[in-house]
Order: sequence, then C-alpha cells, then structure tokens
Amino acid sequence: MALSRRTFLFKKSIIFGFTIILVVMTGGCATTVKLNKRHQYLVQSSCYIVGDNYDWKGYPKPFTLNKIAYVRRYNRFSDNSLYLAYSLGIDSLLNELCETEAQYKLNPTLALRDRYDHEKQKISEKVNLTFLDMTSLKTELDCEEERANQVGMYLQNKVGKREKIYAVAGIVSGAVLGIAASTAGLASGDSKVPDILGLVGGIGGAALGFKALSVDKRVEFMHSRNQLRDIWEGRDTAQFFSPTVWFYLNNPRNPQDSLPSLRLQLIAKWMAFGQLSDANSKERQAQIDLYFGEGGEYNADELSMRARMLQQLESTIMLITQDLKILLSETYKSGI
Repeated sequence: MALSRRTFLFKKSIIFGFTIILVVMTGGCATTVKLNKRHQYLVQSSCYIVGDNYDWKGYPKPFTLNKIAYVRRYNRFSDNSLYLAYSLGIDSLLNELCETEAQYKLNPTLALRDRYDHEKQKISEKVNLTFLDMTSLKTELDCEEERANQVGMYLQNKVGKREKIYAVAGIVSGAVLGIAASTAGLASGDSKVPDILGLVGGIGGAALGFKALSVDKRVEFMHSRNQLRDIWEGRDTAQFFSPTVWFYLNNPRNPQDSLPSLRLQLIAKWMAFGQLSDANSKERQAQIDLYFGEGGEYNADELSMRARMLQQLESTIMLITQDLKILLSETYKSGI
C-alpha cells in the first residue's frame, strides 16, 4: 500500500511539474497587443491639424560671419542675434534700422523717425511670427510625446499584470511541490520522491521566474509625421520644420568653431546616453527603422524612449526663443 502511494505521488509530481514547465516554455514571451478601441489613436495622430505650406525658395545659404559683416560694423546686435536674423531673412532689415538710426542722429526729422519705427515694427512682426511657428511646433511635439507616453504606460501595466501572474504561479507551484515533498518524506523516509519533487519545483520556479523577466508586449504605433526623421537624416530642406527653424537647427553658428549644429549635438546626445545603439550594434538598424520611420511594433520601453527623444528635440527647439527675445530687445534698444 505504501509503495502504491509513493508511486501515485511520484506520478502526480512528475505530471504537475512538467505541466508547469510546458505551460511556461510554450507561452510566447512577446505578444502584439490588439487594441481595437484604441486603434485610431495608435495609427493616426490628432496632434497636427493645419497642413504645411513652407516656402523654401528664399532659404538662406550656409552661414558665415562675413555674410553679416555689413550689419556687424554697427556693433548694435550680438552675433547670436545676427545669426538668428540671417536665418529669419531679416538681416537686411537690421542693417536698414542701423542706417536710419545713424541718419536720424545727423538729421533728426519726423520722416526718419517714422521710418525707423516702421522698420522696428517689421522686425518685430517677423520675430513674433517665428515665435508663433515655434509654439505650434512645440505643441505638436508635446502632444506626440504625450501620445507615446500614454500608450507606453498602458503597455507597461499589461506587462506588470502578466509578471504578477507568473510570480503568483511560481509561489503557488513552489508551495504545492514543497508540501508534496514533505508529505512524501513523512510517508517514507527512504523515498526518492521528495528529491524529485524538489528538483521539479526548482526547475518550475526558475522557468516561471525567467518567464516573468522576459514578458514583452508590443503594440503597433504609427507616426507618419515624424520630426525625428528630419533630425536624423539632416537633409538640406526639412519636411516638418519651417525654413527658419530648420536653418537654426541644421547649421553651425560659426563654421570656424568646432561646435557642430544643434541637430548634430542632439544626435550625439542620443548616442552618448544610449538612446541609440552604437554603429556596430546589431540593434542599431532596427532602432533607426522604428524611431525614424513611419512606425511599427513598439514595446513600453521603446515608446518611453521615443517620448524622451521628442522631449529633447522640443527643448532644443525652444532654445530659439531665448535668441528671439534677445534679438527683439536689441531691436528696441533705441539709441534715439
């Protein structure tokens, strides 16, 4: 009777243990989440409403200090302001303002004063339009960042729930096999069943632990308007940036210096902080296709990474507002 009981326990333990292992190992580690109710939100962004209508005909040529030497001679505007004015295409207006001011000091007539005020107004209008353009771009980037974060958090919650299931399964299976091993040991001190149960429990617990660590859910997340692609490719003209913003990002302020453009500095940060793998990594091309393409299957970590890259781009673009403010203050710092 004792032998029969030990045989029974042995068979049950083997069946139970291998059932756990089979379930764990046959369950896929990565799955694509189907979110039908959220499908439109995933494949189509509502972050942009108005269509692009940029005129690249007057796009300025690469910047050098010699190109604005005729304005620099007045020593009224800083080099940063002159660089920004060149990207805005208003460096000639700044020159006219300085000339009018010089003429007025020699001959202070009402006509010259009116012309001076009119030139200041034209510069101010251009600066304000650029600021509105940047605000619109910032809003879109912020919206896309939030969209990636929301979906990423949803996926992370899914992953967390699945990890919890495997953790509970590991605890339960370990407890059941532990009780079974103790029962078998008490029934017969020289039985091999407790050892076998312990082995099966160890294997099953390790398998469940590995499964919990390797849970990876993915979702199809699309972004046909991808500002990150413009940054990565660095073409002469951009698809999703205005000429002014693109010139500011894609051209060094002083080609004689070793400091690269803001666009290249941003890419260097992505590389330095591991947001993009190095050139020799096997993951690099997959990351490029995903982050800088039309979209694809993202996991929670990749969505979080995309959100951070958009945030860094947004912060870089908003640096222009500092120079806009300085340019406007220098314009209205009248000497008359």
